[in-house]
Amino acid sequence: MQRDEDFDRALKFFAGASEMASTASKGTRQVYENKANDQLKKIVEWLRNNITTAYEVTYRGATKKFVEWIKSSATPHASVRDLVNLVGSLCLAPYFQELAPEYPAFSILVTVKNRPQAAQEAIKWILGSIRTRQGAAVLDALELLDGDKLRPQNSRYAKHILGQLDRKGLGQVLNRGEIIADFRGVEYETHFRLEPEWVVVILASLIYSGDVTLSIPGKKIDASNLEELGKIPLEELIKFKHIERPKDLPLGPLQALFEFLGLPPGLIVNQSTREEGVRQLQEAVDKLLERTVQAQQAIQQELSLWGISLFDEKKKTGLRDELASFKGFLESLQIFNTPGKLKNFRYSEREINTQKAYLATLKRVEELAGLAKEIMPLASYLSTAEAVLPADAGWTTKARERREELKGKLSGLDEVSVTDLRRELVQVLLELKSSYIEAYLEAHTKARLNASLDQKKSGLLKDERLGKLSRLAGIELMPRAQLADFQNRLAELKTCFSLTGDDLEKTPICPHCSYRPAQEQIKLSAEAALRQLEEDLERLYQDWEKTLIANLEDPTVKENIYLLKPEQQKALEQVIKEQQLPYTVDASFVKAVQEVLSGMEKVSVTAADLRKALAQGGTPCTVSEFQQRFEDYIRSLTRGRDPQKVRIVLE
Repeated sequence: MQRDEDFDRALKFFAGASEMASTASKGTRQVYENKANDQLKKIVEWLRNNITTAYEVTYRGATKKFVEWIKSSATPHASVRDLVNLVGSLCLAPYFQELAPEYPAFSILVTVKNRPQAAQEAIKWILGSIRTRQGAAVLDALELLDGDKLRPQNSRYAKHILGQLDRKGLGQVLNRGEIIADFRGVEYETHFRLEPEWVVVILASLIYSGDVTLSIPGKKIDASNLEELGKIPLEELIKFKHIERPKDLPLGPLQALFEFLGLPPGLIVNQSTREEGVRQLQEAVDKLLERTVQAQQAIQQELSLWGISLFDEKKKTGLRDELASFKGFLESLQIFNTPGKLKNFRYSEREINTQKAYLATLKRVEELAGLAKEIMPLASYLSTAEAVLPADAGWTTKARERREELKGKLSGLDEVSVTDLRRELVQVLLELKSSYIEAYLEAHTKARLNASLDQKKSGLLKDERLGKLSRLAGIELMPRAQLADFQNRLAELKTCFSLTGDDLEKTPICPHCSYRPAQEQIKLSAEAALRQLEEDLERLYQDWEKTLIANLEDPTVKENIYLLKPEQQKALEQVIKEQQLPYTVDASFVKAVQEVLSGMEKVSVTAADLRKALAQGGTPCTVSEFQQRFEDYIRSLTRGRDPQKVRIVLE
């Protein structure tokens, strides 16, 4: 070492200040500590700048300058500590290689201080909780990784420990002292000179693979409770008691489980395929769990066929309990996600066989749910059809009868094959749909005008008689309500001739006119109603014609005719003479009639008012009482009016 006055002075001051700080009172201690820190910074700064040239290193009788040892191995800006560690590593590496030729080569720097942390990160990597680069580097150095998969069976270090355990014999344990020895106060594994931290990492991987069970004071850790490793401090794990082989795989129950799940039992028998077997096992369990949850939801949402509930409350409770038990069983299988954990499989063949009944329940519910979904469009169609036709229609009665028959059959659902039920149910529903289409088409034909009848309706709307009546309705004395009733009945006749059976295959209601028989009470067919309207128009025309002529012949009215203009007089006198309405009823004619009838008083009588008046005093009644009531009613209508000018109009 080259002497340097600045370094020596800083070192002396640092030593002095540190010594004074250790004996000083509380009040002045901080002063000395600050001085010591200042000198320490100077020392570190001098070492950082001069260590490679100011020091020599002697190893096995060979003395070289510091810089000659490290040559090109040092990294830029390396700390003093890193440089010292580097020289020590370079010097001692050949000797350590002689002592431990198979010691793992780490891709990261491992020291006494960071070794526990590196081991803990490796264990966390095994547990799957945290996967860091440092943890992966440790596992890789210990040959425990194959890509990103943990494969302890490929590690020479793991194989050596398993070999020691196997040599102990069946049922024997391998104690800690047989793995780790103490040499002058330093513990290490005897064959590869591995530190206890690395031994624990190797054992953790063997626990994961199901090859060993680790015993520590008060607890045993195997593949089934591997997560316990993350809860125990590393210093306690290092002090483990012994390791032992776990129980062998319970092949009988596991084969039964694989058969139960529809998997090849050979996957679990053959050691080389067990990992694939576990993967398929978990995949099958996940799928069954999803199906079970869906079946539970189907029961909760009231599974039904054509509005008929498939299960009563007692049956639903039983199914829920069975599916809940099956779900619990499946969830308990999720823990067995590695071959090692299968060594702790706890179910017996008998217990697995009891699950067959629950699986059958699941399949039964799935079949019924599938059937309900399959017939839902058809059932929905028929439910709408029942609302479309009147409740007393023949088809509606037939549908109710078929539903009752089906309800009786479903009461013994446990004995009914779903296949047979599907066949019978679909047949019944298709027959009902077919007969509904026939019934609807018949009702639609009755309620709607076809193309030729629509032409007749158009002709009736354009009929000259209807036009005359519409113009005569402007006369106060004419019974307008009769005409309005006729026009309303004519307007209510709807036309639709586009509906086909194919339309009704898709929807139970006519897509062209939305005909709903239950809402449109049809007493007469559209054809008969149109024929009746044709007759009513003729009758109405004749009645209005007679009414108008009778009023014009009234002596009082005749006097008014002579007050009109000559051409108006002529038109009215011609009506009286010919006893029929003129060929043309125009505004001039209507105005002339209104003027001559202006002195007349119209009194409207409705059938309801007349019925109420005649029933006043109760019925039955005598003829004289009935006549008296009628006369009293007439008097009440004409009171205060000139009877000669009153004209009673029955609306």
